[in-house]
Amino acid sequence: QVTALFINQTNITGTILTPEQLDLSEADAVAARAREENDFSIERDLYDGYLASLRAKYNPQGASRGMKAQSAGAPAKRKETSSCDPLTFLLKEFNLLDFNVHHASNSWAGRAAGGVPAVGASDPHLAINVPSVWYWSHLEWTVGGDQTFDAAGVGLPGLPGVHIGKTTNTSWGITMSMTDLSDLFIITPDPTNPNNYLVNGSSIPYSYRTEVISVKGGDTITLTIPETIYGPVVTEALNLPQPIQFAIYADFLRNDTSSLDGLLCLNYPTTTTAMDVRDCLSNIRSPGFSIPIEDVHGNIAYSMTGLHPHRRAGHTGMYPTMGNGSFDYLGEIPFVELPTLTILASQSELSGGYVSAANQKTYPDGYKYSLGYDFCYPYRGSRLHEVLSENPTQLSNVTFHMKLQRDTHSNIAAQWMQILNDISYPEVAQFHQTLASNAAAVALYSRLQNWDLNMRIGNVEGTFFWRWWRELLRPPMDAINAVNVGVDSDDQSTYWSSGQEQFPIYEITRPTPTMTAQCKSYIAGAAGCGDMAAKIFIGIANGFDEASSRWGIDY
Repeated sequence: QVTALFINQTNITGTILTPEQLDLSEADAVAARAREENDFSIERDLYDGYLASLRAKYNPQGASRGMKAQSAGAPAKRKETSSCDPLTFLLKEFNLLDFNVHHASNSWAGRAAGGVPAVGASDPHLAINVPSVWYWSHLEWTVGGDQTFDAAGVGLPGLPGVHIGKTTNTSWGITMSMTDLSDLFIITPDPTNPNNYLVNGSSIPYSYRTEVISVKGGDTITLTIPETIYGPVVTEALNLPQPIQFAIYADFLRNDTSSLDGLLCLNYPTTTTAMDVRDCLSNIRSPGFSIPIEDVHGNIAYSMTGLHPHRRAGHTGMYPTMGNGSFDYLGEIPFVELPTLTILASQSELSGGYVSAANQKTYPDGYKYSLGYDFCYPYRGSRLHEVLSENPTQLSNVTFHMKLQRDTHSNIAAQWMQILNDISYPEVAQFHQTLASNAAAVALYSRLQNWDLNMRIGNVEGTFFWRWWRELLRPPMDAINAVNVGVDSDDQSTYWSSGQEQFPIYEITRPTPTMTAQCKSYIAGAAGCGDMAAKIFIGIANGFDEASSRWGIDY
C-alpha cells in the first residue's frame, strides 16, 4: 500500500547518460521495464506475506487508521508509534528537504570546440560542520629529476591524499550515485536452537563479534553482535522486536582491500589522462560515487564507483528479502559493465562536449542491470544539462562555470507554473476557480506569473512558492498514516523521501481515486486535489508577511 503511493523513480528522463551514449534501443527499454516489473511482482508478494505474518504475530489489533481533516494551510499531524511496531523501519524518519537539498551535490566537466582546455566543477553540498568534513591540502614534489608535480584539493580527515581536486594532469569532481550497494535479508531463527538460524533447510550457528566502545566521562559499552552469512544482525539498530531478525549485507564492508589504493592512485604522477583516473576509480568499492573527469589533453570522462551486487530475479533491493538461500547474489557487477562515458579530445574538437551529475539516475531505460531506486528527481541535473547544452562555446570559460555554480533558477517552480497555466487539467481549472475567491491569493499568484523563477537572496516570490510547495508535500505522509504505517517523530519539518516531489504534480495532473480521496480528507471541505491546493495557497496568502519572508534571509 505504501509503495503504491510512491511515484516511480525508475523510468524517468533527465538521466546523466543518454540511450545513445550507452547504445541502448527502445527494445532494450521495453525488455528492462518488463524485467523490473516481474522482479517487483515477486518481491512484493513475498514481502507482503512476511509483513502479514508480522502483523498477526506482533500487532494483531492494528487496523487501518483514517486520515484527519486539516484546516487550510495547517500541517498534517503525525501519529506516534510504538517502537515495537514491526512496520516502523519502513519509513524511518527521513527529511526529504534536508537530504535532497542540503545534502545533494553537483559536478560537471565541459570542453568547448577548438582545442581549448577542459574545465570541471564540483560542489559536494555538505553542511558546514565543526570540525569540517573536508580539509584542504596541496602536495608538491619532484618527479623525473626536474619536473614538479602538484595535487591539490580537499580530502577527508584520516585518509591521505586529495579526494576531490586536481593534479598537474587531471581533475575530477564527486557526487553520490545514489545506487544501492547493500541489502536487508530476513533471517529465520531455528525454532529448535536459539543459537542457530535456517538457510536452505540447514541449521547454521550464529557467529559473534564483541565491540567495546569507550565513552569519555562515562561507562564503557560492550556490544555483542550476532553475525550471519548475510552479515550482522541489525534488529536492535532498527528498533525492532528481537524475534524479528534482519541482517545487512554489504560486501564492501567485509572485503574492502582496494578502496584506499584507488584514492591514492588519483594523486599519482602516472595518472595522466581521464581514462587513467577511471582505472583508479575501479578500485573504490564503496561508496557509490558519480564522477565527471577531465584532463589537460582535453579528454572528458564519466565513471561510477562501488561494488554493486548482481541480484537474482525477484530481488530489486527495494525491500528486505528472504535470507534462506533463495535470493543469494549471483555475484558482483563488473566495473567495466557499469555506466560509463568517454569523450576524447578528438571527438570534442569540432563541437565540444560535457557531462554532468547531480544525484539523478545515471542510466536510462534499457540498461541491463538495476542499480537502485532512490535517485534524486532530476531538477538540478536537468538544469545543468539545459545551461551546458545551450552554451557550447562557453564550456572552457572558467567565468561561465563559476556563474553556473551560482545559478538560482528553480526548475521546480518552472514546472509548477507551466502546469498551473494549463487549465485543460480539470484540477488546475478547479484551482483557479477557488483561488478567484480570495484577493490576496489572486495578487500573489499574479506576482508568481511575473516572477523570473530565480531564488535570489531577498526574493519574496520564491519564499511564497516554497512555503506553498512545502505544504503540498505533506498529504502523502498523512496517507501513509492512513495505511497503518507510522513514524517515530512529531517533527513537523520532516517530509517524505524519493519521488515525493512529484506526488502533488500527479494529484493536479492525473489524480487517482485514492489521491482524490486523500485530498478531500486532508483539507476540510476540499472538493478535490485542485481545490485542496488552492485552499492551501489561500491559507498562506492570508497571513503572508513580505517583510519577514525574504528568501535566504528569513527562509
